[in-house]
Amino acid sequence: MNKLNVALIIMFLLTACNSREKREKALMELDAAQITLSTVQTKIKSLETTLNKNIVELEVAKDELEKVKEFQFLRTEAERKQQIREATEHKLKIEENIQNLNTNIMYFKDSVRRIEVRIGRLKESLKD
Repeated sequence: MNKLNVALIIMFLLTACNSREKREKALMELDAAQITLSTVQTKIKSLETTLNKNIVELEVAKDELEKVKEFQFLRTEAERKQQIREATEHKLKIEENIQNLNTNIMYFKDSVRRIEVRIGRLKESLKD
């Protein structure tokens, strides 16, 4: 064999090894991305469950606030104002929790879209 053939064979072997390493790396990245996707989707479900509980709790807090605002026999005006303030604070806290949960859910849903795009690209690269 001449030197040119030997050089071509060595280049072919190096390219094949490099291609195999890239494929293995892409497979590992794909596995990691799929695990991350699953984890994020589970987190979203958990946040949505908490959100639903907070929505129900908000409705209860609104009802309690309306009840506190009504006339109650033998309650002083100071007690009434204090109860209204506490009920209002409780309602506002729940509304803030709902807002934070919605923000987190949107953030994680955006993460899911980015991960799905990454998975799609990795799958495309593995087809080659």
